[in-house]
Amino acid sequence: DFFTRDPTPNEIIAMLLLSVNHGAKGIVAWSFPTTREIVDMTGFLTKVVQGHGFEEFVLGARRENVPVVGGEGMVDAAAWRRGKAMLISVVSTGDRRSASDLMYLDLPGGRHAVRFRNSPLGRVGWRLLPDKRLACPGFWTDGMWGVLLEVDLSDD
Repeated sequence: DFFTRDPTPNEIIAMLLLSVNHGAKGIVAWSFPTTREIVDMTGFLTKVVQGHGFEEFVLGARRENVPVVGGEGMVDAAAWRRGKAMLISVVSTGDRRSASDLMYLDLPGGRHAVRFRNSPLGRVGWRLLPDKRLACPGFWTDGMWGVLLEVDLSDD
């Protein structure tokens, strides 16, 4: 056996979003037969990627890397832009608590967010700062997790 245990729901989200962040165009369920918890989480993620414009962003727009300030290298982010909307996938790959007070996303091309449009998967702690950057408390890197944030972009 390669794995010594089944992944947790948060680890499933992190693994699947991390693959999309790096070019995958879809998600694949965990090996079967599996636990009810894994079936439920992959079913939930299927609904997320089938709705909220996820397909239009990931399949219809160019993927861009999103620099993360803070998070001590334990956070991976990617974005897809369609017009004045951007879908951002943020994944914590860390298994330790970050020492950073806040981590920020520097949106590609110097773009700025003006409001949260949608959050199809988590948004815990994320906020829009007065300087139009997205920020989250650094402790968020405590363990694996992933979020999808959809924002409206400014004209500048």
